[in-house]
Amino acid sequence: MLVPTITNSDIYRSVGKLLKQHGQNAVIVETLRATELLNQENMNGYRMWKRIICVVDKFISVEPPIDAKPH
Repeated sequence: MLVPTITNSDIYRSVGKLLKQHGQNAVIVETLRATELLNQENMNGYRMWKRIICVVDKFISVEPPIDAKPH
């Protein structure tokens, strides 16, 4: 079976949408989605969501600089 290639720009576009939609809960929501795919033995879908989760986690775990002002 031919698996479509997911580019880094696709991943970052998805991350932006997920963060807007779910905010700090994005990792939790997407981990549930990845687990569903794993349970369905959809390894390609699972791997894709794990890539997305890793990027989302990096975005939300970055602490702002000490002198940063809230928006």
